[in-house]
Amino acid sequence: MLSGLQELLGESFTKAIGLISAVSGGSVGTMYYLDRFNKDGFLEESKQEKSNKTTSFYAATKDSLDAVGWGFVYLDLWRFIGFPFIVYPEFDRGTAVEIDWQGEMKEPKKIKTFGTWRKQIFDGEIPIPVFNATLVENGWRFLITPVTLSNTPEKQKQYIDFNTLYEAYDMNVVTAARLSATFPYVSPICRGSVNIQNKNYHVADGGYFDNSGFVTAAEWLDEQLNEWSKTENSLNVKRVLILQINPFPKSASTENVQGNGGWFMATIGPLLAMFKVRDPVLASRNAKEADLLAKKWENKVDIQYFPIFFPSESEIPSKFAVSEFYKDGRYRPPLSWKLTDREKQAIQDGWEAIKIGKNIQKIKQLWHKTWNMPNSTDPTPED
Repeated sequence: MLSGLQELLGESFTKAIGLISAVSGGSVGTMYYLDRFNKDGFLEESKQEKSNKTTSFYAATKDSLDAVGWGFVYLDLWRFIGFPFIVYPEFDRGTAVEIDWQGEMKEPKKIKTFGTWRKQIFDGEIPIPVFNATLVENGWRFLITPVTLSNTPEKQKQYIDFNTLYEAYDMNVVTAARLSATFPYVSPICRGSVNIQNKNYHVADGGYFDNSGFVTAAEWLDEQLNEWSKTENSLNVKRVLILQINPFPKSASTENVQGNGGWFMATIGPLLAMFKVRDPVLASRNAKEADLLAKKWENKVDIQYFPIFFPSESEIPSKFAVSEFYKDGRYRPPLSWKLTDREKQAIQDGWEAIKIGKNIQKIKQLWHKTWNMPNSTDPTPED
């Protein structure tokens, strides 16, 4: 999505990104996306073939399941059967995944840490990334990011960021992405080796709290606008574009539903309801919060919100192979960490279908016509 939007809108779009709030697998994609930025603050790979092994798309869709399997069989299985002393305490299937992910970075032998990214942020080379995770003990959001996001006292907020909890410590970028993408049972829930009294939390996947990352982005934007409005006679920020990238199509209609009865619903029904309700509830809540945020600042800042969904079956031209992954009108996305070539092609076809849709056309109109944002060769306005 983001590399494709750079192709459509120009480098000015990528250079204008201020924050990326990512969750779970989206954090892995964000890691590889930012890893490919140049010193001018944009992606240089957008016009290359997606199959090129140097691209973020190739890195993000590379097989990770083998590393998980190897780590489970050769490391964690010994712990499970009662022989933990056979393997190193700090090495498990989670670190095996990190090593695998590091091998797909642009410079695999060069370890990037939050310290590396912090310097790039302050130099204007990359936007602020936030890898959303969940603290198991209290259910709070754990915002894994190179910067301190807020000066709000801890008692007044229901989240904590990495810099606040682990002041003066650093973290590898691949470790940060792995913590946010702690998919249940695939990778282990863990805690830091630094024992902080009464705060020795375990970290789980960010999707437990908010699978969209929107809450973090909205809170950050509102807090920043409040701070900037206190120090400036008039806000230097005049326009804000919020993009919410969703991995699934919009929730299907309730018409013509053929529900299964009997023991299936008696046993699986409660879990199915919990899973199914998440996406429509998040979409509705996020749209409402975006509307409230826009109305709050409407006299000072033009805030535009666009949710981008994976295309529904009716939105896909017949020439795209992605239609093969629909059944009974519903998209059946691959949930494995090992994608086939056809599944990777389906992701690319999904973008090709999205970019000719109404939402992307509205964004192009807003960006170039209404906001008059420059093309790649033009200077970027200060606001």
